[in-house]
Amino acid sequence: MTAGSQVRSIVLTVVLSCIVLICLLAFSIIKGIDISMLTRDPMAVAKGKSYWGALSNFGNLLWISGAAVAVFSGLVCKASKDTRAFLLAIGLLTAVLVLDDMFMLHEGAWPRLTGLDEKSLFVLYGASLLVILITGRRIWKPYAVTLFTAIGFFALSLILDRLEEANISYFHLFEDGSKFIGQACWSLFLWKTSQLQFDQHVSAATVHQEARTHDKAPQ
Repeated sequence: MTAGSQVRSIVLTVVLSCIVLICLLAFSIIKGIDISMLTRDPMAVAKGKSYWGALSNFGNLLWISGAAVAVFSGLVCKASKDTRAFLLAIGLLTAVLVLDDMFMLHEGAWPRLTGLDEKSLFVLYGASLLVILITGRRIWKPYAVTLFTAIGFFALSLILDRLEEANISYFHLFEDGSKFIGQACWSLFLWKTSQLQFDQHVSAATVHQEARTHDKAPQ
């Protein structure tokens, strides 16, 4: 990358970062809250311990890493148009789910913006995922077991959540633990599916190069 390209990338990054800061400032003014409530670490604001919500944080790190890998792969891999579209779609949906989970958007912002209740939003998420999976079934088929394992643990977490803290020992460990395992398996699915596209391209390029070398070899 040339120095000029680096400067342009830096300027764009700084501008976008400043836009985020301006949006946060505007939000704080509209809501009448101190800007520090939006900029400081949540545990510092809540005066909590650094390890509070550790499992949730680890799960979201896994989730967002999977989303980033899928979106990146969809943008740069040499796969077919359908494959790139699938990776982009499922990566972006995962990113939306991460943001929803981090900021609990389904309990506040989304219902106010869309007019949909929490149950309807989950149905919308599920329907979006179903459409992506149906249209991209050829792409995810090699890792179907990993995919459905993740979905199974997410379903278990949702079922436990509906029990509303039933009289079960370590209830939250089971509920949040199921979700965490689902996040881990989901991210594994995204990593492996993305890696497969690069591996297939490398294999095809290797075969092509070997064929060209063979054709040029003296008979």
